[in-house]
Amino acid sequence: MAEQNTEKLDALRKDVVELVTEHWQTNKKAYLLSRLGQTLIRRGFDLQEILAGRKLAAYISTELKDVLRVLSPRSNSLMIGAIPADADVSSGIDTLFTPPSKPAGGEGHVPSLIPAFWAAFTRPIPTGRVRTLSLAPKVQFQDVSEAAATQSGKMTVAPELVVSPDSVSNGDYKNAVYSSIKRWLEANGIELESVLASSSSSGSAAQMARTDSADGRADSGSLLEQVLAALTDDEKRRISLPLDIVARLARV
Repeated sequence: MAEQNTEKLDALRKDVVELVTEHWQTNKKAYLLSRLGQTLIRRGFDLQEILAGRKLAAYISTELKDVLRVLSPRSNSLMIGAIPADADVSSGIDTLFTPPSKPAGGEGHVPSLIPAFWAAFTRPIPTGRVRTLSLAPKVQFQDVSEAAATQSGKMTVAPELVVSPDSVSNGDYKNAVYSSIKRWLEANGIELESVLASSSSSGSAAQMARTDSADGRADSGSLLEQVLAALTDDEKRRISLPLDIVARLARV
């Protein structure tokens, strides 16, 4: 068993070093650990098992300190990234966390995104909570305490990126939400294609969750949101409901 875990740790070390190094060589930016963790999960690594409950940041800081460095910008301590240990940071640490490039998508056009991902930028964040957002193995957002958000190592959605329908005119609402989403994608170095509705195997694959309880348990979204998340784009176009029914579903 110990030998098997050693092999997994060796494979994890190799991938972490390669990913961070390649990202630095291409972008000269820090590789966000929230994004790194998602990538490793997609590659089949069970981080909870391999790291025995340790956080990715702690693992890199102790086990890979000879080749990698973990750091955060002064403007956002919840944002944690990694760079090669010998990387030049003379331009300032904060500059290592600016977007390397803009995601695809033309101005004025709002593509169809995974419903749970879109909802993370439209549902209000309860006072005193921090919204975390993960893309793998499934799309899920949760509203948790700041301590829980830090411990989770997940990406976060700043309150100013959540758009209220009352804040803009009806005609501009979708564009306003999409603008916030693009800013978030850029800041986290994530491609737009990874959150397009068509990139999901099915509408039901995207699970929506919101955590309002102190112990971090996730509560499901409204019945309306669950229904929308389970429908394909084609099914949505073929279904019409009276507004009173829509309002009732939104409250349940």
